[in-house]
Amino acid sequence: MCYTNRAIYNDEENSGNGSFSAARRALQNTGGSNMSTKIIASDYDGTLCRDEGITEHDKAAIARWQTAGNLFGLVTGRNIHDALAVTRDPSCGIRFDFVICCSGSIVLDRDGHIIYDGAGEIPCLDRLADDFLSYDPMWLGLCRGEKRYALPVGQDSEHSEGETAPDGRLFLPREEFDKLRSFNVIQSAYPTVELAAEVTRTLEQRYGEWIHICANSFYLDTVPRGGGKSTGIRALADKLGIAEDDIISAGDNLNDIDMLTDFRSFAISTGHANAKAAADFTVDDIAAIVDAEI
Repeated sequence: MCYTNRAIYNDEENSGNGSFSAARRALQNTGGSNMSTKIIASDYDGTLCRDEGITEHDKAAIARWQTAGNLFGLVTGRNIHDALAVTRDPSCGIRFDFVICCSGSIVLDRDGHIIYDGAGEIPCLDRLADDFLSYDPMWLGLCRGEKRYALPVGQDSEHSEGETAPDGRLFLPREEFDKLRSFNVIQSAYPTVELAAEVTRTLEQRYGEWIHICANSFYLDTVPRGGGKSTGIRALADKLGIAEDDIISAGDNLNDIDMLTDFRSFAISTGHANAKAAADFTVDDIAAIVDAEI
């Protein structure tokens, strides 16, 4: 019998991780079939959502991919709040089977429950924050699970200490920010690509024992050492018992290079040259990936 991923949507026996227990049963019960469940782990900005938004052509292809018994989800540098804003938008028109956010540091099931938490600790956040701030970032914030903290600097300088912004970020006094230790991602941005690259080189050299910086143009996502989009994908595959050969990654930019290198991969033709060089194939859209893999 060939099972489809509909089991993910119909499991009612558990809250929380129930959707993934159903997926595991479906995958385990395919033992007599020569078919295997595959996953497409797609970046969002510039890959699934391009200049024209998410196309109807891609939406139809993703539905066809899922009907064939496969899984489709996001791998993004966005935090939980911003990632779920995408997947829960009724106009999106896609049922996401999983969301890997915070540049691989958190994995969510299709209901938004955390099923992998790759948080790390850094004992010298005060010094790291000093170094980030010395380059005058456009913003500086830290995410730990669903909690988001920020400093009132750069574009956020109009906010006050102790204020909770409409998007849920809590602006902390510097002394309180420095007391934070555990983090999934530290997010910052700089006015030029060159400056962001300099910050990346300098801080990874100084703090590489604890952090890895996923650079994407002006934006820097700092995750615990050993983290990255590939880490989140592997955590998901381990949860579902999916073989590495059945993992397909899709991306377009520098922060996608680890997953484009580690798995069978497709880069979007409008993407960064280095991302295209890292990928196995170059395509125009997600639909082309589905056509190649079904």
